[in-house]
Amino acid sequence: MWSYHPVMSAAEKILLEALALPRDVRKAVVAELIDSLDEDDAIDTEWQEEIRRRLAAVRSGRSMGVTADLVHERIRQTLVRR
Repeated sequence: MWSYHPVMSAAEKILLEALALPRDVRKAVVAELIDSLDEDDAIDTEWQEEIRRRLAAVRSGRSMGVTADLVHERIRQTLVRR
C-alpha cells in the first residue's frame, strides 16, 4: 500500500479499517467519499440515473455488453479510415 509519508500512513490506517467493515457499510462510505469529490451534484445525479438505466437494460436482456477487444478493434478501424 502506501508508506514513507505520515499522512499516507493515516490514510492507510483508515483504509484498512474501512476494508474490515461489512459490504453494505463500505458501499455507503464509498458513495459519501465520491460525493465529497463532486463539484456538480446535478451531473453526478444524471450519471447515476444513466448508470441505473444501462444496468437495468443489461439485466433485462434489452442490451448486451461489448468486450474491450471489440471496442478497441472498432476504434482502430475508425482511425484507419481517417
